[in-house]
Amino acid sequence: MARIAFIIIILVSFSGNTFTYADLKNNFSGSGATWELTGGYSLLTGYYGSYFSSGYHFAFAFSYPMYSFLPFMAIGGEISASSREMSQSEGSLLNTFSARGGVIIGFPSGNMAVPYLGLFLEGASMMLEAEHLQEQGLTYKPGFILKTGLMFMVNYGVGIKAGIEYETIRLSGKYFIPITFTLSATFNYASYLSCFKEDTRSGRDENESVSLKIKMLQEQGMREMKEGNIRKAVKSFGKIVELDPDYKLAADYLDKLIKYENNYKRALKLIAVKKYFDAIPILVELSGHMNDARYHLVRVRKILAPKILDFEKNGISAYEDRQYDRCIIYMKKIKLIDPGNKIAEIYLPRSIKRKRAIEKLR
Repeated sequence: MARIAFIIIILVSFSGNTFTYADLKNNFSGSGATWELTGGYSLLTGYYGSYFSSGYHFAFAFSYPMYSFLPFMAIGGEISASSREMSQSEGSLLNTFSARGGVIIGFPSGNMAVPYLGLFLEGASMMLEAEHLQEQGLTYKPGFILKTGLMFMVNYGVGIKAGIEYETIRLSGKYFIPITFTLSATFNYASYLSCFKEDTRSGRDENESVSLKIKMLQEQGMREMKEGNIRKAVKSFGKIVELDPDYKLAADYLDKLIKYENNYKRALKLIAVKKYFDAIPILVELSGHMNDARYHLVRVRKILAPKILDFEKNGISAYEDRQYDRCIIYMKKIKLIDPGNKIAEIYLPRSIKRKRAIEKLR
């Protein structure tokens, strides 16, 4: 008994909170049969208790829900076998084989353990093997069994039952009364399918949830890119890649945004050491994508703006002295500071054209 109680405690602890109404309904009022394998320990009471020792009990059973008659009622059938020794004759056995049928009613309370009550009729074949007489005695007797206990749902249609059976058979004018403590493993295929479909639906819902989240993050990332918030866009597309590493579009956007960030950092380093003319082309490229790049581009051009007048004078002087390379350098610097500068727009193409003409004559 201690072993049975220990097994019950272990199985119940593993069942956690996985019991569902659907499990109970499938076992008592759903569709399809519940199959059951039972083992137990049987004590004999009454008149024959002093003649026979305790014994072991085994059974294979099924039950089928009858919801149309009564909620949480099932009809059932089983084949059982038990064996016990005679107390006064060592080696002599009383073996009982029986076919049983009856009804079981569950009493759901919303808890993990479901009480049940069952009433069965049986036809028993009782065989006495008397070793000292080298004889066998066989008789067939009717009887009835009262069952009660607790059903525990584990998961995926699997459950356990811990119960007590009170059995009575009239034998030679006296009552043969075994009381059996049972532990059963049960399986209901309909409940298994229900759990499997639920997991599948849950997985599908989870996938749909992930897809929706990815769509929202992508829209957010695209909006952030359009607004020039590259840092925020990197975070949005980074989350998408975490959710779906195989999403190529998000990965491509993330790579592009990371390059923007790296180039921006490089421009800031150039600004820090006052290499403004090296920083401006990078900032110009990034200005269409990053608010911060636009801000620093304007700031750097303001710093350099006072030099435009000197660059114009030096550039024109170089052009007149036919120093076209120097003129090109000055005009390009002016264009970096002021892209719409009229002097640069005139003298830069002229200098380039004159320089090419001279190179052709050489």
